Amino acid sequence: VAMRSKENKRSFKLSSFAEANMSPASVNADAHETHPWWLYCDAASTHRTYMHSTTLIHDWQIALFGGLRSKTSYDQKLHTCMTLDHWLQVGGVLRRSNTLLLRLREQVTAAIAWKALEALEGGDKPNPDVQHEAQQLAETLRQWLRVLTRTPQNTEDPVQDESRLVFEDDVEEPEEVEEEPDELDDEVEDLSKLTVAQLKDLLK
Repeated sequence: VAMRSKENKRSFKLSSFAEANMSPASVNADAHETHPWWLYCDAASTHRTYMHSTTLIHDWQIALFGGLRSKTSYDQKLHTCMTLDHWLQVGGVLRRSNTLLLRLREQVTAAIAWKALEALEGGDKPNPDVQHEAQQLAETLRQWLRVLTRTPQNTEDPVQDESRLVFEDDVEEPEEVEEEPDELDDEVEDLSKLTVAQLKDLLK
């Protein structure tokens, strides 16, 4: 993720570089000044650092889905409620906005976990309880995303059933099944705490 610098509108801040610029060869080279957030595939550094293969993203997309690692971290002065990848602080001006953001991130994490479990337990005899939980969480997220992506010009009600926007207080991620220790390190319990290199090793 690249964040546009407030001091220099032509440069961006990255997690691995203090300052970077959009590649002059990019189709977004002339459009980036009006947008604060961009995704990039690669950043090459010679005498200057340039971002390549860039894609425009919105602030709410970073808040909900950004970061390989996230940590709840309140800062009243900056109005932030979490830190992504140890450098990017995210939050809203209103306290209720931060509360909603954290709840939505919990829903996203739980929905992905349940959908993954549903896929693993698919086959000829899928678990109906897992299917129900996965589908319910996925549908709730769809309704929220329809609200978040609604444009001011759209006067139609994006949600047919507003009751679907109520969070389930008891939503939890599926419990991990205890298995006999394998070749992996016994101390590795949470995949979200692993580095990219460790995750790649698991997939080999």
